Amino acid sequence: MRPKASVVAFTLIGALVLAVLAGILPMGFLSSENSGNVEASSHELRLLDKDSGASPQTEVAALEATKAYVNDAIAAYREDPEKALAYYRSESSIVNDPPGLYLLLLDGDTIKANATFRGAEGLSISWRGDPRGNRYGARLAAADEDGEVVEYLLPIPSQGYTFRKKTAWAIRASVPDIDNPGEMEDLVFSAGWLDLEGEVESTFTEAQKAIAAVIEARARLQVEVKIPTVGTAASQLNYYKTIDSIEGEFYVWLAFPDGLITADATMPELVGQNIADVYPDVGEDM
Repeated sequence: MRPKASVVAFTLIGALVLAVLAGILPMGFLSSENSGNVEASSHELRLLDKDSGASPQTEVAALEATKAYVNDAIAAYREDPEKALAYYRSESSIVNDPPGLYLLLLDGDTIKANATFRGAEGLSISWRGDPRGNRYGARLAAADEDGEVVEYLLPIPSQGYTFRKKTAWAIRASVPDIDNPGEMEDLVFSAGWLDLEGEVESTFTEAQKAIAAVIEARARLQVEVKIPTVGTAASQLNYYKTIDSIEGEFYVWLAFPDGLITADATMPELVGQNIADVYPDVGEDM
């Protein structure tokens, strides 16, 4: 019998990690040209060492610096959209003052540029949320010409996937349409910084801890499943078959989109079985 709290965890994970794997496995692992690109809650982290030399800033100063960064991006895009797009897709566009500043460019709710996770380009951001139920993806995509500050939580790989607060500035701007020369289009330009010191996980409820475990799993897969060899990718998925992946009463289990369980650290005998058969009361819904 699984602990009651774990039921919460695997129920949420069954609903969400299926979607994770649906987005990763059927499309194949990332090609070698994208092998260095990982999600905002991942590559961000290589650049976010608190000893990186970034000067301490108040939130007001950090917001002003972020707005200036976004304004520069808008100006650069208006001057030469193709050159600007190439630059803001590159690691050289990421700065550490304030920490973790990079451009997230949105066309509607679709990611057009993200230097930390090129693999996300062309995908929707509207479904993204954090452990507290904050649907930050939809809020970023809905930013208007006046701009909006959006706060949310992300797991930071360089800090053991600890959740930290991110504060983003998003604003809609009219810029040249690369695909239709001579025409204009509205894009959302967004950037934000991380609070690498603030502690938030102790405030999570049991349900929020379960959701956090799901989000961490997604981040781990997106960080680690990046080398174009099936063996390497499989070894990372195998992490969730080990006891090291169990945190207190919470653990993650994984299943493919067709319902076949592919990793379960607590009941390895379930691997290869279908969710619908193993959990008849809830399996079909998952």
